[in-house]
Amino acid sequence: MYLNLIIFGFFVIAVWFVSCAAAAVCHELGHLFYGRQQKGKCLLLRVGWFIWLGSERKLWFRPGYYRTPGCCVILCDSVRGYCKTAIGGIRANLGFSAASFWGLIFFQWMEVQLGILIVPAMFFAAASLFTALVNQLQICGSDGQIERKLRRDTSYAAWFVRQQEKCFILLEYGLLDEF
Repeated sequence: MYLNLIIFGFFVIAVWFVSCAAAAVCHELGHLFYGRQQKGKCLLLRVGWFIWLGSERKLWFRPGYYRTPGCCVILCDSVRGYCKTAIGGIRANLGFSAASFWGLIFFQWMEVQLGILIVPAMFFAAASLFTALVNQLQICGSDGQIERKLRRDTSYAAWFVRQQEKCFILLEYGLLDEF
């Protein structure tokens, strides 16, 4: 009996970590998708230790300490493009969370036996919803705060655009050591 509880506990912990990683990937790909819609050029996409540099077109693994689970740097033409790109991650998390939740309800209604897939799908929905809600808060460095400051503060918007352009220059010359 205790062995089954221990195995189930390890299963839940593993599924939770995988769900959180999947929610981070979903979030960063949302930024990338909305940035591409705004005709933006992807410079850097990082989720955990995996980094994709837009200039080199390859995915590589780099161990190191990072403050955030992910980062997406996109060079857009306008401040409006940066605003839509910032909100893209939140929209992607909300969309995938709702899709996984309603997918489970639909398949249960169709009486399809999902079995062990219910726990990972619900954990992914919860992790994705949590990521979206945290990024919607007006806390330092969140997507919601960045989008609001880009819309309201022209000096911050100019600084933000300069930072994106600096990242572009550093990547072009191979000087971006750690992001």
